[in-house]
Amino acid sequence: MDNLVKAYKDFPLWVRILCGSGWYAASRRELQKTEIFFLVMTTFFSTAWTYATVIDGKQILINILAFGFVCSFLGAYNVSITIRVGDKYDIWSRLETTLHKGFFGFAKKRV
Repeated sequence: MDNLVKAYKDFPLWVRILCGSGWYAASRRELQKTEIFFLVMTTFFSTAWTYATVIDGKQILINILAFGFVCSFLGAYNVSITIRVGDKYDIWSRLETTLHKGFFGFAKKRV
């Protein structure tokens, strides 16, 4: 266990915070799934936002769709950067034993 903690402490603080800091850690594949989800939601919100402005809908609906578009786009961008930083520092192979085996790293698989 000490070797795993030592390997994790070798990374700079900002890398540990960005790529998972104990309470949250995800594998590269899970982050790719999350990125695809954000991109799908970005597409949905941008399409709905476009049609809502075309049919001159309620202003609150337009604002909600615009906010959803911006949040999902920034989420996809953040996950993309996290994947690239993890690749640069080779986090995925060095910390593979510390990552949870389960659905998106949150639900541990019971053995």
